[in-house]
Amino acid sequence: MVESPHGPTDHTAARSRWDPAIAVVANLIVPPVGHLHVGALERGGVLTVIAMALTVADVMAFARFPRMATLVIAVAVGIGIAFAVAGDALRIALRRPAGGARPPWYMYVGVAFSSLLIWGVVKGVLKSTVVHAFRMPSESMLPTLEVGDYFFADMGAYRHKPPQRGDIAIYLNPADPRQIFAKRVVGLPNETIELRDREVWLDGELLREPHVRHTDAAIEPAEESPRDNMPARTSGPEDVFLMGDNRENSKDSRFTGTVPVQQLKGKATFIYWSMGPGGVRWDRIGLPLDR
Repeated sequence: MVESPHGPTDHTAARSRWDPAIAVVANLIVPPVGHLHVGALERGGVLTVIAMALTVADVMAFARFPRMATLVIAVAVGIGIAFAVAGDALRIALRRPAGGARPPWYMYVGVAFSSLLIWGVVKGVLKSTVVHAFRMPSESMLPTLEVGDYFFADMGAYRHKPPQRGDIAIYLNPADPRQIFAKRVVGLPNETIELRDREVWLDGELLREPHVRHTDAAIEPAEESPRDNMPARTSGPEDVFLMGDNRENSKDSRFTGTVPVQQLKGKATFIYWSMGPGGVRWDRIGLPLDR
């Protein structure tokens, strides 16, 4: 290859004293681009795969014990993994002398695109099958969930275990599958549920509900609405009856009918962040939702 006085002419660029910093930043943003930058793509690829596997294990461990303490540990472990991979690229960069040629620009684009694609697939699988974060947009679950509460849901909760009464289930709106609701499981399969002046009766027995909130003093008759008085309904063998805790402000099974268990996507576990009109609601952070 013939070089000009200004450097290589084959679409590459000479290494510089900034390579260590570039390698670290690149790997923190999109690994293993940092390893590509210092000429160790194969090593970086192996480390990135290992990092992905450790990240998956980290998320699954958090999903198994979903609490604020384990979230902090999981985040710390994730940060540690990211810096370990970046640190390896830094070590290689510091050991290599200046000079030589960097890979062409299209290799950076290709490696970054491939890495982002794989990470995106992994993230999508984890969100749909392991753990997913949600934000509460409505008042239907007050006082348990307030508008602006951010909470995690165990997306594998009902894969091998049936829903339990009292769970806050994440499910698809039967009337519009594009919408996702969070409501409390009240009636289980094959149970007969009835509302008498707002009181819930299951198979003829009164259900105690300390978490329920009522905001309207007027009681609507059954012929007007099933909100407060609903004739007895029996759930199917694979259906559950769900209701919002804020009973006068919730569109739930009273209006849309029972929900097939297969449509339950997950179970809310705990609030990890909360923002209201006055700012951060520190007293709500870490509140469990699976009691």
